Amino acid sequence: MPNLKKDEILVSRFSLVEKLGEGGMGQVWRVQDLELEIQIAIKVLNPQLMSQPNRIDLLKNECRNTRRLAHPNIVRVFDFHRFEDLVFISMEYIEGRDLRDYRGEFSTGKINEMGHLIRPVINALGYAHQLGVVHRDVKPGNILIDRQQNPRLTDFGIAGVFKSGYPALEITSGGSLFCMSPQQLEGQPSLPADDIYALGALLYELCTGYPPFYPDITREKILHEPPARVNRRLNDLAGDAAPIPEALEDLIASMLAKRPEDRPASMEEIEDRFVRVFNSAVDHRRSPVALQSGPVEPDAVFARQTIITPVSVRPAASGKGLPLTERSYRVKGVALAFAFVLLVTGGLWLWHYLAGRPAGQSPAKM
Repeated sequence: MPNLKKDEILVSRFSLVEKLGEGGMGQVWRVQDLELEIQIAIKVLNPQLMSQPNRIDLLKNECRNTRRLAHPNIVRVFDFHRFEDLVFISMEYIEGRDLRDYRGEFSTGKINEMGHLIRPVINALGYAHQLGVVHRDVKPGNILIDRQQNPRLTDFGIAGVFKSGYPALEITSGGSLFCMSPQQLEGQPSLPADDIYALGALLYELCTGYPPFYPDITREKILHEPPARVNRRLNDLAGDAAPIPEALEDLIASMLAKRPEDRPASMEEIEDRFVRVFNSAVDHRRSPVALQSGPVEPDAVFARQTIITPVSVRPAASGKGLPLTERSYRVKGVALAFAFVLLVTGGLWLWHYLAGRPAGQSPAKM
């Protein structure tokens, strides 16, 4: 592992403040950027991996791909750095904790709170897919929750561009076993369907407390066996556990299908179904917060989140499709034009009438 110490300065600029984490790939540190006077995070590659060019390519790939992504729920990556015998990337520092710390807090009584945190992640993954980037390691440890309770998706270190061929497989074959799709496990080229499967595994874990197949997570089960449905798993773990909505259970089961074509087609489809599930949950079982604040509007369960959604502009074919204010302005305009025509017509008739009368003649008295 890198032999780094607190207060050490890298590239005459980054002062190490605190080690945030450590794994097989290296270490993550919170640092002070002495030039910009802000705190950021850096991910340092394990020096033992420096002799493996594909590992450096992996880190470069994370930097290259994630710099293209500008979404409020994706951690920003700034740059790729080499310093003496170290390679690292600099990124946005998120103060808070990751989703692993929340797993024990999601009972079915707090199903709406889970919806608040997961819908922005669905949206962020859909946005990345539109730009050709697959995450391929969607798990609780890669979702950070900031101080405002906003989720931030991080660690695109094994994300790959949609392409086939040996280089893509070499760089993107990693991942965590409990969230790997059967196709990823077999080393197939990366596709959005891999993230759909991983997100299904994450939802399964948030609902039950455990990932699919736990504790016996094996390659054979991932490839060939369907996991127990969520409510059955909840019943096995604790017979008195409240079930999750059937529509959510069906959604998770479809996301964990073995074949990509049997999963939802896109994150947009998942988001649409997700919204309907949680809005229905609000209508039928309001959270304590909702009960204190009065009736909940249909979309209020997600009102506090900033969501990027497609915008379609459709010109109105007739006045029926116009907003009320615009229609009223149009009606008033037509009425004014009609009054103007009447006024002009009456004036012309009166002028012709008076012009045809002999001088000094006055109207007949009644």
